[in-house]
Amino acid sequence: MSFIYSVDIPIPNVVTVGQGTYIPFSGWCLDTDEQIRGISVSINEKIHSLTHINDLRTDVFAVYKSISPAYKSLSSGFYGMIPFVKDDIGKKLKLTLNFYYSDRVNSLDIGYVYCQANNAVETVSKSKVNPDLNEPLIAICMATYNPKIESFKKQINSIINQTHKNWILIVNDDKSSQKSFKELCKVCEIDPRIHVYRNDSNLGFYRNFERALERVGDVAEYIAFSDQDDYWYENKLSRCLASMEPDVSLVYSDMRIVKENGEIIFNTYWVNRENYYEDISMLLLANTITGAACLFRRSLMHVLLPFPYPIGQIFHDQWLSIVARSMGRIAYIDEPLYDYIQHSSNIIGHADFQVASPSERLFKLLKLTKKFIFSPRDSIKANLKAYLQRGWTIYQCEFRRLELMAANLRLRVGDKAVTDLSVLNMFNDRWFSIFPLLKKHISLIQTHTTNHAEWRLLQSRVLVTLSKRLVLNLNKLSAAKRQTSNILAEPACVTTTKKNSFQTALEAKIAPLELDIGESQPIRVNLVIPEINFKYLFGGYIAKFNFAILLAKAGLKVRLVIVDKCDFQPQEVTEGMIQYPGLEDLLNYIEISLHHNREVTLPVNPLDSFIATTWWTAHIAHHASTQLGHPEFLYFIQEFEPFTFSMGAYFAIARQSYDFPHSALFSTALLMEYFQQQNIGVFASKHKNSPLIASFENAIQTFELPALAPKKATKKLLFYSRPETHAARNMFEIALMALNKAIVSGVFDTEDWEFYGIGTEQLKPSVPLANGRSLQMLGKVSLDEYCELLPEHDLGLALMYTPHPSLLPLEMAAAGMVVVTNTCMNKTAERLKDISSNILAAEPTVDGVAETLAKAVILSNDWNLRLTGSKVNWSSSWEQTFDRELIAKIKKKLSHEERYV
Repeated sequence: MSFIYSVDIPIPNVVTVGQGTYIPFSGWCLDTDEQIRGISVSINEKIHSLTHINDLRTDVFAVYKSISPAYKSLSSGFYGMIPFVKDDIGKKLKLTLNFYYSDRVNSLDIGYVYCQANNAVETVSKSKVNPDLNEPLIAICMATYNPKIESFKKQINSIINQTHKNWILIVNDDKSSQKSFKELCKVCEIDPRIHVYRNDSNLGFYRNFERALERVGDVAEYIAFSDQDDYWYENKLSRCLASMEPDVSLVYSDMRIVKENGEIIFNTYWVNRENYYEDISMLLLANTITGAACLFRRSLMHVLLPFPYPIGQIFHDQWLSIVARSMGRIAYIDEPLYDYIQHSSNIIGHADFQVASPSERLFKLLKLTKKFIFSPRDSIKANLKAYLQRGWTIYQCEFRRLELMAANLRLRVGDKAVTDLSVLNMFNDRWFSIFPLLKKHISLIQTHTTNHAEWRLLQSRVLVTLSKRLVLNLNKLSAAKRQTSNILAEPACVTTTKKNSFQTALEAKIAPLELDIGESQPIRVNLVIPEINFKYLFGGYIAKFNFAILLAKAGLKVRLVIVDKCDFQPQEVTEGMIQYPGLEDLLNYIEISLHHNREVTLPVNPLDSFIATTWWTAHIAHHASTQLGHPEFLYFIQEFEPFTFSMGAYFAIARQSYDFPHSALFSTALLMEYFQQQNIGVFASKHKNSPLIASFENAIQTFELPALAPKKATKKLLFYSRPETHAARNMFEIALMALNKAIVSGVFDTEDWEFYGIGTEQLKPSVPLANGRSLQMLGKVSLDEYCELLPEHDLGLALMYTPHPSLLPLEMAAAGMVVVTNTCMNKTAERLKDISSNILAAEPTVDGVAETLAKAVILSNDWNLRLTGSKVNWSSSWEQTFDRELIAKIKKKLSHEERYV
């Protein structure tokens, strides 16, 4: 791994431009060999340099600590704002990400973006507006989501009762529940001026208000926002309209703060805070204009839309307030014109600003400083880490949100602004923006107008600048060169060690971990795995990850220790795990540590435990456990792995792994039975007293099948076809010869059959079969595609020459297919039939498989038999697979509790 990168905030495939817009773009990149000196994004060859490289990324650092220089991964982040302007509208633009080195540019195509003027949404037609009223038309935009129906009804009635009658109400629902939406629609039937729309998906309140605003079109002269559960006084619209003087762009009023039961909390919004709306920078620091209190001109729409990209906690009314102030004067009505209802479902309720004098704040600061300095060393470290993380969070979520809003405002308004936009320089992420923030804080230090937001931003800016500079200097001072172990699958390969002796690939593969043993470390369970690679993330790895999560949920601190070379990227893991039910939050439960480079130390507690998941990780786990003084580890056995090699060194070393002291957790009772019959591992005489021997069943997919047979023009066979050397157990050659023999014998002549293959990319698009037939190769498929694919087929062919049954035949059976697989040692036809009557096991010969295919074709016509066989006698959930009793035994074993009994 010399160069890797990942994008956290990508540029969308479609960008709504309007008068112009900035789209944030962020991610991280690492080059282990050379220094990246700059990054840019090219849009149709027009270059936009990213203003921030070397951003701190603690998440990347946690995984890539082994990258040299030591802190390079910590300063791997990048960020920038990419502008799109009116000239881009209607164009499909090519995106290129450029990484600049001292002597070259590494350019990567990252896709295309189509630029549109605005979102194509349904708007209110002019034909639905009453043309006879001589009052200005006001469009009221209400965003709803599962409203409490009584509160919603009260708000609707308060709008209907307005003394200003020329209005339309756009109710834009954010995909509430069907029940809630039906109730909402019934309430809205009371008045034809109410127009109800529903989003196809849930957008969140910010985008929902944007969508409601887009639906206004050009029918109204003025616009008002409304919450779904407030109560408007009957003169709200008329009073606001009366204050709309020619130079005024927006009017807003005071409000009462009221409980759901009608009890008044405050008679005004301005409790412990000042109302300040003249200075546009103040509106960015601490907005005082509430959306539901406003009336504004439709002429603001061309600047308002599209809303800026949401970073952190962003609100539609703050964006409205700064646009309105840049385009005109803001007027305030010093009387409440509605009740702002406070309850648990408020997106944001009324909040007081903390009142503290400068002396009180100084005392608090001294108290915190004293607590920090005189805390134990571990507490100081934790407090410092928390302070740094808080500073970076404020910078990334608050400062960058304000920076993006300010940049969009400048781009769209430009020299048409009626107020001085130079005050927005404090939200420019150049080092000199620190001084306007400091100046603003000094001018506000005696007040609590902004709740000291400018002070938080100032601290975060200073912290970010200093920490980035510190890490960059540490990188320059770090002269360590990483020694990379060349772990390959071919036994003939050798590498040179730092001791200038030859090291075979086999030796490198089983090389022990470098432990850093300390009692200050938390006690962990270390699950040693080869890699995380979504190309190979099937049953075995899914079992390991679910096992890890259930151990973590049982109270153990679990860490995945990755020992093979892989391009592990946290963002890809987070996104990739979404398709695997139960694994979406994997990284929330476990730690991950990379140790392909064995010189990178693994911090452990003397009471740590190790779990091996393959033969070579068993060698690694044995060495680590022995070094900790308790040599027995837990072996997660999913195969008799020497079967995967021809007779030789790899076979012998793999076989040796079962001779180490261990407890055993077998994937299937059949596999455990084979080990027992052959006296292998925990069943050998020297292991008879092992405290834990158990088996489990990998959870399989289940399928909803129709009661009646689906009507199909053709029948389909699905062949698990894997010709690769590492998949020799699947006996591709025998299966293919048997399938051709069955075709020649006329087995498939009675009906029209189609043949499909999955499991490999090598044979695409098709493989010729006998009699002019062909096997259409579907390649490797995602889990969702897999679950859709299986029930579409009638017959499955999936061989596996091992003692365990393999998952695919079981899931084929569960999908209603008649399945041909093979016997092997103790895996008999009777044992497989006990699992499902849909499974037919053949002798592992060409004749045996061909004859069984003939039987399977006949049985495939019996839908009721297939339905019965789809009720597979096997686990279908990981909680069933690793039940509480088994997890409790394993937890006791891993916690070394038996040592203290």
